[in-house]
Amino acid sequence: ILYYLKYSLIGKDIYLLFAILCGAFSYFIRDAGAAICGAFFFLGIWEFMIYKNWRKFLLYVFPFASILIFKLIFPPFNSNLFDDLISKITYERCIQPIYLIYENVSKNILPLNRLYNVGFLFVAVWMIIVTGLISFYKSQKKKFNVFISLFLMFYVFIHVFAGAIEERYFLIIQIIMLLFFLFGLYLIIARIKLTEKLILTIFIVVSIEAAAKDLVRIKNWCFTENYTFRNEVETTEALKTWSFIKKNTLPNDIVFFRKPTVLRLFTTRNSCVFLEDSIFVNRPNINFYQLDASCGNVKNHLQNVKLKRDTIFTKGKFQLIRLIPLNPKR
Repeated sequence: ILYYLKYSLIGKDIYLLFAILCGAFSYFIRDAGAAICGAFFFLGIWEFMIYKNWRKFLLYVFPFASILIFKLIFPPFNSNLFDDLISKITYERCIQPIYLIYENVSKNILPLNRLYNVGFLFVAVWMIIVTGLISFYKSQKKKFNVFISLFLMFYVFIHVFAGAIEERYFLIIQIIMLLFFLFGLYLIIARIKLTEKLILTIFIVVSIEAAAKDLVRIKNWCFTENYTFRNEVETTEALKTWSFIKKNTLPNDIVFFRKPTVLRLFTTRNSCVFLEDSIFVNRPNINFYQLDASCGNVKNHLQNVKLKRDTIFTKGKFQLIRLIPLNPKR
């Protein structure tokens, strides 16, 4: 198929096709994929307005089209997710992710992140990033710059809109900003005309000092009397819960849980976060369960389906509930 496409639809754009396929596939893995698909879609529109090339336009919109087709064929479980987000939009919820991006990038981008906590240094880091970004954009092709800009815009928008505030969500942004920072730092060093040996010596000394402070901090944190190792998924209670689920449920059963990837990893059972009407429709041979735990309960978006709840297992903070739909076809 790829051989045929190479000489018909794609031509010399075989590498572009693989990039776009990866973008479409990544949507089903992480939220960065949604930003990639949006960037490809609008990049395709932008390029089509300039070159009027239908072949490339179809390639660029492929990720968005494939996801749209998937949504039409397989109705999403989280159909009420949009309404749930809209109802919780506040000024603080939108501003906090932007501030976290600003603060975390500033702290983590240098080996000095444990040596300082001064506001003006944060500003200095971002000034270097902007310097590198401007210079980088001048040295790259216009299409690549448009793609990077679109991706960053969509990725930030997703998390500002969704109100995500965990640092791990911004790792991709930190990596991209680090590249721009290094590019800007290189330009500044080139202007100052420092020798390579001096630059390397300064970097090594600062890195060793920062690493030493980190090691001392970790030692003080781990070996104090009040320190408690937290690994909630492998406590005695949790392990007994995973074991009970594996022994008392079937492979096709669905367990609603706030941390579906954790449950899938330890039990191999299907899992999702939201209780939705569509999940219970036309599934006659599947049993449904809800696992409540200290990390939070699942969100309930049921409208028509009525459920009977029967607690079948309790262990500490874990509680497994059997869900019996009373009107699954409604």
